[in-house]
Amino acid sequence: MTLAGPLAALVVAACLAGAGCDLTLTQDRPSYEDLSAVERAAVDRILARLQAFNAALRLDSRTGIGREYSLGPVAEDRDRINVSFRGLWIAANLGDDVIHMSVWENLSAPQRAEWASWFGEAEAAAKARYEGFFHDWVAAHLAGIQAVFRIQTVEYVYGNRSVFKLERDGQRLAASYARVHDPGLLSRARATCGPIRDRFAARWGAGFTQEYYLANFRALTDPAMPSGWIYFLCRHMAEAEVRGVDIEGRPYTFAEELSVIPR
Repeated sequence: MTLAGPLAALVVAACLAGAGCDLTLTQDRPSYEDLSAVERAAVDRILARLQAFNAALRLDSRTGIGREYSLGPVAEDRDRINVSFRGLWIAANLGDDVIHMSVWENLSAPQRAEWASWFGEAEAAAKARYEGFFHDWVAAHLAGIQAVFRIQTVEYVYGNRSVFKLERDGQRLAASYARVHDPGLLSRARATCGPIRDRFAARWGAGFTQEYYLANFRALTDPAMPSGWIYFLCRHMAEAEVRGVDIEGRPYTFAEELSVIPR
């Protein structure tokens, strides 16, 4: 596959050049059996969310638009969930049929304290919130991105899409999936994203544009402290909820949201 276009430029700059992202993602990762108990528990929870999203995707695409889509191997193989990061705050789907996600116990103490401070919570409550948000909601978001990769093809996405719009589409699909199939998930995500938007609006709010995201990608997605990326994710969620209803206030179905992903 040739990497070209706006999304490819960002991935190359952010994740392949060591000075640009502080890490390189490779296919050389531990197997499920080699993970710690807490890492295996995280993989199990993330995989369960991917499988729930995939079941909804297959059913709703088949019955709603007459063409069945699936997430492919990421919803079938737990070894395709990479949680082996240490001291790095990662949540990514690069089109490599792998979900990359940091677990709470592998964050640094300052990273865990920072997350807890956003909600004024003790560590135990902050841990539960983190796992619910990342291992369920962000996992659904990355599943939405996986659906875009599967519908449009990885080659098309890398050649023609911006990462800002890819993140937008991931949140639109996650929101419509949850609205139809798991409203409780959507409610919990709202409860976390609201304080995040409030906390970082003054810092990041005016820059919520594709152009700003491109120009400031390194700072927004800093794996030491990706508060900008998390804020943008929550802004995309808010935009998805506004966009997710028609002019009469009727929510779009998951199938209707899937049908507007250009192929």
